[in-house]
Amino acid sequence: MTAPIAEQPEDVRTRPAAVTLLVVIAAIAACAVIVWLLVPARRSPAIAAPTMPAHEPYDHASALELRRAAQARAIDAWLPAAIDRYVGGAR
Repeated sequence: MTAPIAEQPEDVRTRPAAVTLLVVIAAIAACAVIVWLLVPARRSPAIAAPTMPAHEPYDHASALELRRAAQARAIDAWLPAAIDRYVGGAR
């Protein structure tokens, strides 16, 4: 016959539970105060909200964009020849 399984008491100690509850309430209150302080209506007129950047593309390309476009053209010119050499050598 097997031995009975020992059971633990189901009572919850009140002191750690109360401390945990107080910490959770304090954290919620701190978050509420922080959100209240960050409400846009409370901002001073000197601090303006960020504006959206212009959606139109630039009139000219940067040096890096021009360099990348030149590299893309070089690869586009070289790649078909390289594929033809590879495929032709495999026959």
